[in-house]
Amino acid sequence: THTHTVLLVDDMVVPVKDFQWSETAATVEIIVPLKGAKKAKTDIFACDLYVKVNFPPFIFEVDLAHPVDDDESKAVIGNGVVTFHLKKKENKMWNSLYFKGTREELLQRRMNAQERYRVKQQDSDKTRKQEANEKDREAVRRQMKLEEEERQRREDKIEAEKKIFDDQIERANKVSKAHADEMEKKKNEKEEIPIRTSGTIKISFSKRQFSTPERETYKEQEEEWLQKQAEARKAISQANESIEHDPLWYADKGRTFFQNGDYQSAINAFTSAVALDPANGRLFAMRAACHLKLSDPQATCADATKALSLFTPAVPANATERVKAHLRRGAALELLDDHESALRDYKEAYAIRPDPNIQAQIDKLTQKQM
Repeated sequence: THTHTVLLVDDMVVPVKDFQWSETAATVEIIVPLKGAKKAKTDIFACDLYVKVNFPPFIFEVDLAHPVDDDESKAVIGNGVVTFHLKKKENKMWNSLYFKGTREELLQRRMNAQERYRVKQQDSDKTRKQEANEKDREAVRRQMKLEEEERQRREDKIEAEKKIFDDQIERANKVSKAHADEMEKKKNEKEEIPIRTSGTIKISFSKRQFSTPERETYKEQEEEWLQKQAEARKAISQANESIEHDPLWYADKGRTFFQNGDYQSAINAFTSAVALDPANGRLFAMRAACHLKLSDPQATCADATKALSLFTPAVPANATERVKAHLRRGAALELLDDHESALRDYKEAYAIRPDPNIQAQIDKLTQKQM
């Protein structure tokens, strides 16, 4: 039998007394019967000096005699009981589970323990959030690096193809010159004109597009009709090819999807346009706007960065597009809690185009950092 002070503030709760506990020099084990209560309706709280199990109308709570390491301790629900496995901070026998003191001492001790637990949880949550944000920023940096590597790879490929083409032209010029020299040599040589020999002449008739025999009176009309048919087939072929290989067509489709709120389809359209025109910064800037609408800050940063790299040199003609790219990347960085980089983008946008709305965003973010 243990004599201790219990802090109960509600007359409707029933304290649990038929629990069991045991200890070693390093650990404490407490087994609390749940009296038929379901796991979902059981609330468990434990910190370094205080343990509580609440399953209305029953409650079990203990102000521990000595501190435990709550990081190394755990509680397990199973077989109708809650089992606490507590790791002692100091290896020694307690001989008593409860802290002995007045009601005021217990209350103050419990409040201090709960406050330490709250601060510890806040620090843990902050650390997890910082780690998650750092992972997101690292993902953005990796994406930007991949984009740069891809750009360099394309440039190297173009340069290699250009060199191959130049080599082919040089070889062709050499062959052409050698042939011209040979013809000139033969021209200058005095050759005896051979006597014409007899032979057989073979005659073949050209294929006609019409089943009737060729007549001189209809020849002009037939040739005109054949020419119109050839031009019609060529126009159809060019129309189909232009649609499939025109980045502006995909860009117009992307804008229509964006205006209708179908942002994923807009991304698909702009991606097709980018594949056909990878040097068009506006396509990357518009796709960045779609990613931002879908709350994808990493993809927004990557496309906005790519767009800015293509808007060079910085001239008045691309000023509006550069402002949009900076604002979109700033908004994405703000979502990633990288406020310093976001503020830098907003300031660069304001430097290009002073605007009260941009200044208001700069002031708001600056105030948030203070």
